[in-house]
Amino acid sequence: MANRRVLTLALMAAIAAQAAAQQTSVIKEIVVRGNRRVQNEVILGAMRTKVGQPYIQANLEADKLALQDLGFFENVDIRAVPQAAGDYQITVDVSEYPEIKEFQISGNSSLKTEDILKILTVSPGQVFNLNAATQSTRAIEDLYVRRGFFARVIGFAPSTESPGTIVITIQELRVGTVSVQGNRQTKDWVFRRLIRTRSGEAFNGEKWGKDLRRIANTGWFEPGTIRSVENTENEEGKVDLTVE
Repeated sequence: MANRRVLTLALMAAIAAQAAAQQTSVIKEIVVRGNRRVQNEVILGAMRTKVGQPYIQANLEADKLALQDLGFFENVDIRAVPQAAGDYQITVDVSEYPEIKEFQISGNSSLKTEDILKILTVSPGQVFNLNAATQSTRAIEDLYVRRGFFARVIGFAPSTESPGTIVITIQELRVGTVSVQGNRQTKDWVFRRLIRTRSGEAFNGEKWGKDLRRIANTGWFEPGTIRSVENTENEEGKVDLTVE
C-alpha cells in the first residue's frame, strides 16, 4: 500500500512538472509544409496555436480537427518539435486534394449533365473541397426532387486514376415492378392502358400520381378505395409499385 502511494505521488509530481513546463514553453515557429494552392494564411488563420503563445498540446489536437474541417486536405499531421531553452517549433504537414480539371457524371438518365453542372458549388481550377462537394450533393438531390424524381449521389470524389477528374455517381430511383391487385372484374390489360409508369424507367412521383388519378377518374371504384403501395425493400435503387 505504501509503495502504491509513493508511486501515485511520483506520478502526480511528474504530471505537474510537465504541465508547468508546458506553461513556460513558448511557440517559436510554425512551419507549414505540403500546401501548394491553399495559402499559409488560410491554414494559420484556422489554428489556435500562434507564434509567441505558450505551448499547449490540446490546442494542437484542436488545430488538426480545424484544418480537416476546412475540407481542402486528405491528410493533416501536426507535431511539436522541441527547441533550445524548452521552446517548440510546430510543423504542420498537409496533403491537399487535387485541383479540379473536369467532372465526370454518370447515372443521370433523367436530368441533363449540363443542368447538373450549372448547380455545382465547385468548378474547374479550384482545389477540390469536401465541404463544397457536400453542398453540391445536396443541390443535385434537391434538383431531382424539384423535377419530380428521386436520386442519391453515391459518389463525389477525385478519380484514383486521374485525380483532376471529379467523378460524380448518381443512383436514380427506378421502377421495379408495376402491378394491380384486388381487381375482380376489370382485366389487367385495362389497367396497363391507364398506367403510363413503366418498369425500368426512373420513378417520377408526379407521373405516378397522374396514373392513380386516371384510374380513380374512371368511376369504377368507390372514392377512397384506391391505394398505392411503394415497396423499396426488394432491391436498392428500385421501387415496386402496386395499385390495390
